[in-house]
Amino acid sequence: MKKSILLHLIVGLAITSCQHKVVNIKPTYNKGGYAINHMQSESKSTTVVFGQVVDIETNQILSPAIVKMGCLTVQTDESGKYEILQESSTTMSFLTCSFIGYRTIETERFRIVKGDSLKVNFFLVQDDRLLINCEGQE
Repeated sequence: MKKSILLHLIVGLAITSCQHKVVNIKPTYNKGGYAINHMQSESKSTTVVFGQVVDIETNQILSPAIVKMGCLTVQTDESGKYEILQESSTTMSFLTCSFIGYRTIETERFRIVKGDSLKVNFFLVQDDRLLINCEGQE
């Protein structure tokens, strides 16, 4: 009996430890989403906004994606990661993320305080709308 309970406990732990980690994704109007984590930065004079851009269904890295924060525009590296450094004081802002063939995502407005660090991962969904060239043809 004790061996049976122990065996069930071990099997249960093994199954739970192999499950994919669930990320709290804030959904957007276009079926994509983003996850945002606020943390304390190591630098007290610079605000850092960083993260990664991936496909929501396949978790495939999307590069070179474009991430914008106000007038600042950065491009993701080959691993889908980006970083925006800002030296301003407290401000309200939002991020926009885009990639060819995918729907653009815009975050809600958030508050940035000098010295903060903000991790924003984007999960884009493929755009199923037809592309139209400049002459209006498909």
